[in-house]
Amino acid sequence: MAPSYPYFANRSFFGAMKETLLLALVFLSAIVLPQPAFANEPDGQTSRKASASFPKPSDRKPIRFEYARGVVVFEVIINGREGLALLDSGAGSSSIDLNFAREAGLTVGAQMTPVRPGVGPALQTLSRYRIDTPTTIVFPGQMTVNAPLPAMDMGSLSAILDTPVIMLVGADFLSNLAVQVDFRQGALQFAPSGALALPDRQSFVDLTDAHRQLTVKIGDRPFGLAIDLGFNGWISLNANRWKEIEKAGTVRSRNTKNASGESFSTKSAHMHRIDVGQFPVWNLEVEEEFRASDKRDGVVGMGFMRKFDAFILDLKARKLWLQPRAD
Repeated sequence: MAPSYPYFANRSFFGAMKETLLLALVFLSAIVLPQPAFANEPDGQTSRKASASFPKPSDRKPIRFEYARGVVVFEVIINGREGLALLDSGAGSSSIDLNFAREAGLTVGAQMTPVRPGVGPALQTLSRYRIDTPTTIVFPGQMTVNAPLPAMDMGSLSAILDTPVIMLVGADFLSNLAVQVDFRQGALQFAPSGALALPDRQSFVDLTDAHRQLTVKIGDRPFGLAIDLGFNGWISLNANRWKEIEKAGTVRSRNTKNASGESFSTKSAHMHRIDVGQFPVWNLEVEEEFRASDKRDGVVGMGFMRKFDAFILDLKARKLWLQPRAD
C-alpha cells in the first residue's frame, strides 16, 4: 500500500495563519543562490512582493503530476488559463512562457536583462520581458500566488520535453516553500517552509552552506551537489570531480541535447552504491557534467530522487526529507 503522508506536520500552526500567508517572495533578494537571474535589475519588476494564500487544511487536495522526459510537470492556472508547469529548483527564477503570455492577453513590457540557463555548453542567452499585467497563479488545491513574473520563450524547452510548458517554478518560489513529491501516489504538495514532514521525523538530510547543497558519498569521497529538480538524471559531476570517480565504474558515452536543441556527448559511469546521510542508494549512473561550474561539485537530479518513494525539499529550513522505497 502506498504510504499516506499528512498535509501538514503541524495543523494548529497552519490554522493560526488564518488561511492566508504573506510570504517573503521578494524575487531574488530572499534567495541565496549563485548568480541569481534577477540580481541588480533596474526595471522595478523585482521590487514588488508576491503574496501566497493557502486554503484550509480540509479543502486542500494534492496536485496530480505527470512525467515529461523524467521530470515533473503539473497543472497550474495563470489568469484563468490552464497549462503545465515544470518543477525546476535549478532555475534561479520562475517565469512564464512568452507566447502564452501574449495569447492570454497579458501586457508584455520592456525587455529585461537576458538570462543564460545553466544547461549545455555555449548556450545562447534568452531574452526576458516584463509582464505589466497583474499575474495570479493557481496551484489547484494547494495555493494561489500573486507574483510579478517575467516571460521568456520556452519553445525549445517544450520541444525537448515533448510537452508544452507555460511556466517554470524555480528556486525563488521554492526558497520560501516546502514541496513534497510522492512518487507512489503521483501527488505534489506545497506548504510554507517548516510545515511539512514525513512520518519518520528522523528521515531528513541537512543541506549545507549558503547554496543549500546535498552532500553524498561516492566511495569514501564526499561531494557537495546542488539539487536540480529540472534535471532528469541521477548525479552529474563537474570535470575535476568526475576524474576522481571515472575509474570506479563502467564508463560509457552517450549523446544528448541541451535546451537550445544542440547535440553533444557526455560520459557516465555506473556506480553500485552511493550514500546520502543514513540512506544507501543502489545502482545509479553518475555522469560528467555538461553544465560548466567551478562553484559546486555537481548536481543531483530527479532521477536520483526517484530512487525513493517520496521526498520533501525545504530549502529555507535546509532540509531534504527522504522516504525509502517500501519494497
